[in-house]
Amino acid sequence: MKEDAIEKAKEEVEKQEKELKAKEKEEKKLKKVEKSREKELRNAEKTQIKAEKEKKAIEKELKKKEKAENKRESAEKNVSKAKDRYESQKKKFEKLKRKGKLSPGYHEKWEKKFEKLRSNIAKAEKRLGKL
Repeated sequence: MKEDAIEKAKEEVEKQEKELKAKEKEEKKLKKVEKSREKELRNAEKTQIKAEKEKKAIEKELKKKEKAENKRESAEKNVSKAKDRYESQKKKFEKLKRKGKLSPGYHEKWEKKFEKLRSNIAKAEKRLGKL
């Protein structure tokens, strides 16, 4: 009878050891799966951060190009305005000259005005050329 009890106890201990080993094995598997998921999550976060940085860089480049385009358009408008202003003043001068309303002093003032307008056109064209 003692031997049966001892035998049963041994079997019980072996059974508990098997269960314990099975639990440990299961825990190892779970830890491995958890580590794998954490690694995937970190990689996904890194990928997301990289994508956000690329997006910001692209947006920055686009903004830079838009700004350059706006500057160019503004410079073109300035050239056009300077030329239009010169032409309108030239017409006004010619009209006054035809009517004989220009004295020698006025003629000199108009020449200075034309020189300044031509200078403005040259400056505007120079700015446009730099862009």
